Amino acid sequence: MKKTVHPPLHVNSVAELHQVFALPPPAQPLISLFELGDISCPASAGVSGLVFGFYSIWLKQGAAGELGYGQGTYDFSRGTLLFLAPGQLLATQGHHHTGGWALAFHPALLHGHALAERVKQYAPFSYASRQALHLTAAEETVLAFLRQQLVQECTTTDRFSPALILGYLEVLLQYTSRFHQRQVPGEQPVASSVLTAFERELTAYFTTGLGSQHGLPTVQYLAGQLHLSPTYLSDLLRDLTGRNAQQHIQQALLARAQDLLSTTTLPVGEIAFLLGYAHAQSFSKMFHQQAGCSPQAFRRSLSQAA
Repeated sequence: MKKTVHPPLHVNSVAELHQVFALPPPAQPLISLFELGDISCPASAGVSGLVFGFYSIWLKQGAAGELGYGQGTYDFSRGTLLFLAPGQLLATQGHHHTGGWALAFHPALLHGHALAERVKQYAPFSYASRQALHLTAAEETVLAFLRQQLVQECTTTDRFSPALILGYLEVLLQYTSRFHQRQVPGEQPVASSVLTAFERELTAYFTTGLGSQHGLPTVQYLAGQLHLSPTYLSDLLRDLTGRNAQQHIQQALLARAQDLLSTTTLPVGEIAFLLGYAHAQSFSKMFHQQAGCSPQAFRRSLSQAA
């Protein structure tokens, strides 16, 4: 009998993460910190893995077993702090822990803030980083303090708390990047990692202006940059993340559009052109399908929340 292969479970929001782990609703819709304790990973029961639509940092105490990560496994032999970016696949292989805590924050939390761009540059969130970080006692003390400050601000509703949340979050990311550099000073991106290379090429397409020159990124173009056939690339991404190459491109287009809408005053038509759309109407249609609102409504919601 052929073994049934279950697809990965896609958890799109912080609230959905709480539901998956049977936790009460988060105090804030876009960020949450919670104790792991005896929480077991649902990926070990009925699904092949987890794909989050948000960033997350996990400090696991008494961690053992393996976690499938990208095209390899996450090494826990030297540490217990791990990082996941949106769209990355995490699959359990007899993994368990006895305690610790987790921090999850949605990219929407960063809209309109410079951290929306900077967060992508933090090395621990890359698929090329395959080691869980080992923390010294002093480093654990630093993170414990920052975590406590974040918990306090997430339960505060005055006008200062949004800025303080982002401030403490960025300081935490800066410290963890320092810890990462201390542990793996010579780590370089893994050239053979198709996922890492795909992410790099897709990001470069938007940041180097290729969209305005050549139109929307295509599976054929990205596969050519990676010296793979379009079919093989799409099948590989689907096997690893549950999404094919075209779906990854759509996700990246939406993320880049949200960044530009929140950090610039460019007209919607110009943003559409920069991304590679020949017509602003096509861009607006994609945006509404993916985000549930028009680009204009998204931008207005940011100004109203400020």
